[in-house]
Amino acid sequence: MIIKNPKHRGKRTCRKCLNCGEEFLELNTKIKEGKGKFCSDKCYKEWRKKNSFDPKERNKLYQKKFKYNLTENEYKNLFKEQNNKCAICGIEFNEKNKGFVDHSHTTNEVRGLLCTKCNSLLGMANDDIEILKKAIEYLKNRENSFV
Repeated sequence: MIIKNPKHRGKRTCRKCLNCGEEFLELNTKIKEGKGKFCSDKCYKEWRKKNSFDPKERNKLYQKKFKYNLTENEYKNLFKEQNNKCAICGIEFNEKNKGFVDHSHTTNEVRGLLCTKCNSLLGMANDDIEILKKAIEYLKNRENSFV
């Protein structure tokens, strides 16, 4: 609804605040500029506090998008699909033990989430199945032998 008020210069439109839902009048020129969504600066600051990401978290999500072409939802779904656990050893991810995106270095295809140790294990073996088989065989043969 457009209102022309003789006390104020310019046409104003009745808007609803994104934060508190209260109706307020805003200049049409501000609305055209993409502004005028909040009834006050206080409401704007409250809304920003509730809806802003931690800069470190935002940077981490951007890196996932840039490196692996993973959207935020796809990245979060990986945790849900794996029950917040490492795909190899099954240890649960937390603040100390974070999940790392495992991907093929040839195709760049994402395979899943791994803990630090399992991610390093695959990296040290250059993702080579033969090296990993030899390592398993080595452990089996040396299980009961002492030097």
